[in-house]
Amino acid sequence: MNDNPSEVTGNLLKSMLEDLRAEQASALRAYQVLQDHKMINRARFITYRCESARCLLADVYQTPSGVAVYRSRYRNSPVSNELKSVAPAREKRTVDGDRRWRETASLLSEFTGMGSLVWIPVSCDHIEEALILPAAIEAELLNRKPGSADPVVLTNASGVR
Repeated sequence: MNDNPSEVTGNLLKSMLEDLRAEQASALRAYQVLQDHKMINRARFITYRCESARCLLADVYQTPSGVAVYRSRYRNSPVSNELKSVAPAREKRTVDGDRRWRETASLLSEFTGMGSLVWIPVSCDHIEEALILPAAIEAELLNRKPGSADPVVLTNASGVR
């Protein structure tokens, strides 16, 4: 047994990160299965779209593990991409190794419980970044059932931020 506090802490954090990544992979896989079987409309609570082209920014949907948030692929401008990311992250998290960022999904609980400290960033080819407050999603969920998703249209200047 190792009593080195920093090693124990490091192992605990590594384990937590692995669990988080597994939850994210499961949420993304659930979304893909729902799409493949044309069932996403039955599981969707809220959908966020961009104003200019109605691109999908995010879907809030039910999974066996809880409510999840799917964020679609997007492309940053070359300048923004350089400012917001580093080459190793781009290589790992993009489909083209540079500007086309992969779709992601996370359980909503990953973002909640921290008040207004955490926002969920969403993007498309037309919106560089809009931010959704998890508490706003939770408030919307009180009035919705899966399958009742009316689109919420976002712009950079919308009330979302």
